[in-house]
Amino acid sequence: MNFFKNTKINYYIEAVISTAIGIVLMVWPGATLDFLVKALAALIFCAGIVFVIGFFMKKERGVTESASLSLGVIIAVIGAWMFSKPNTFIAIIPIIAGIVIAMGGISNITQAVSLGKYKYSKWWLSLIFGIISIILGGYLILNPLAAADSVMMIIGFTIVYTSITNVWALAILGRVEKNVRQQMEVVDTEAEIIDYNK
Repeated sequence: MNFFKNTKINYYIEAVISTAIGIVLMVWPGATLDFLVKALAALIFCAGIVFVIGFFMKKERGVTESASLSLGVIIAVIGAWMFSKPNTFIAIIPIIAGIVIAMGGISNITQAVSLGKYKYSKWWLSLIFGIISIILGGYLILNPLAAADSVMMIIGFTIVYTSITNVWALAILGRVEKNVRQQMEVVDTEAEIIDYNK
């Protein structure tokens, strides 16, 4: 019970953070896209440096360690290249965002199935939300080279939309599960009373 409660709290915190990120993307689309590419480049560069440092920290260096050094240098160079020429890699961000958003849509559909099992009358709303998210995610994946600012605004809107719909579905699912659990407890209690009377 506490695990489910903690999971919901974490989910709501993630939704608030995601909504804030989505709003930033909608308000400052151009600056945000450039920042995201450079941040990704910095992470890749740091990963390469870690490989290189790891090589020099080892006393015994064999073929595996040499390969690790080469890989680290290549990764670091790619990171530096991305950072120096972010416009070349701008198309990557919409594709990644599209995949994440489509996965959120799949999560909505899964929640719709769960709501349907619990006989919730409006389970189809979560299904519609999921389908819309998958369509928006697919659009970003298939059209990464559309106008950068427009794409970032779409990403921002979709992140906000997905966060809100996921929170809605989770809240409804939690309420439905609670009602079903209470009904089962009532049935069990009545069954115990019947057995006792016998």
